Amino acid sequence: MKVVVMLAFVGLIFVAGGCKYKTAWNEMRLVSYRNVDSPRNVIQHFEGGSYTVDSAGQYDILLENHEPFSSKGKRILFQSIRIRTIWTPIPGRTYAESSQINANIDYTIKVEDAPYAKVKAEGGYVTLRYHGSGFVVVHENRSKTEITGSIENAELKPARVSAGDSLGTFILSGKFRSNRAVN
Repeated sequence: MKVVVMLAFVGLIFVAGGCKYKTAWNEMRLVSYRNVDSPRNVIQHFEGGSYTVDSAGQYDILLENHEPFSSKGKRILFQSIRIRTIWTPIPGRTYAESSQINANIDYTIKVEDAPYAKVKAEGGYVTLRYHGSGFVVVHENRSKTEITGSIENAELKPARVSAGDSLGTFILSGKFRSNRAVN
C-alpha cells in the first residue's frame, strides 16, 4: 500500500513537470510542508471542470484530471479538487483579502486500474484525501455559462493521517476556468 502511495506522489511530481511562477488556467500550485525544512513545490494541471450555483449564489466547483499512471497505461491517476464557497465577496462592497476564508476545499488523488486493464490490482485502488479551506474569488460571465477564478493560499491537510501520506499539509493556489454543469 505504501509503495502505491509513494508511486502516486512520484507520478504527481512527474506529471507536474517542475515549478512555474506564472499560473495558467486550471493550473494549481501545491507547496507541501511534509518536510518543514525543505518545502516541495508541485504544479498540477486539471483538464477541465464544471460548476453549479445554488439559490443563495454560492458555488460548487469541480476540477478533474485523468491520466495514465503506468508506462503501459494499465493504471490511471485521477485527481479532483472540489470547491464549495461559503460566502462570496462583492467588489466595492465587501472587505476581502486572501487571508480570509470563504470556501471549503477537498483534494482527492486516486490511483486505480484502467477499465480496459486485463489484470486488476489485488488491493483495488489507493485514495488520498485532503481537506481544508481558503479564499476563493469567482467571476461568472454574463451568460452564466462559465466562471473564472482563483484559489489564494488555501491550507489543506490529510483527511486521515498515515505513514504513506506523501504531501502532508500543503498550501494550494492557482487559477481555474469552469463551465456550468448541465442539469
